[in-house]
Amino acid sequence: MIRHYLFKGKVKEFSLKKNIFLSILIKLPVILIELISVRLMFIYLEEINYGLLITIYSFSSWLSFVNLGIGSTLITKISSSLAKGNINKAKSYISTAFFTLSLIVICLISIIFCSRYFINFSSLINIPYDFKEINFLVTFVLIFGVIQYSTEIIKSILVATGLAFGQTLIDLVS
Repeated sequence: MIRHYLFKGKVKEFSLKKNIFLSILIKLPVILIELISVRLMFIYLEEINYGLLITIYSFSSWLSFVNLGIGSTLITKISSSLAKGNINKAKSYISTAFFTLSLIVICLISIIFCSRYFINFSSLINIPYDFKEINFLVTFVLIFGVIQYSTEIIKSILVATGLAFGQTLIDLVS
């Protein structure tokens, strides 16, 4: 039945159906892993430490709101170039986006490392007890947030080239 659904229709319809099917297939384990990991972290960390982890994680998730439009613009430009058959132009857009993102990531990581020595994260987050590793933990989470932010360009390239399920696959791996 799935084979009949996927292979029936035109080439564009097949690509669309394949992306939808694979996205759903990959998204299910992502949801299950997230639900299980939240419960395990809550049990392992207890209430106060779990709240601390969620607070720190929210700092890194703010990066997703500051995407500067690079990914959306890249999708549009690459799709347009590929539709016109101009592969070199698409490659130049990709390299420019990677260069721009590299500068942003280097600046963010530098700011995170420097702020580690000047900001007392214990008082900023208002931790009710002495937690000496908080500066390391915040730095660690923010750096991995920046790394995850940098994968947005790869996701945009996958969407623009018609491999939208790859975006969900990257989410599964991360």
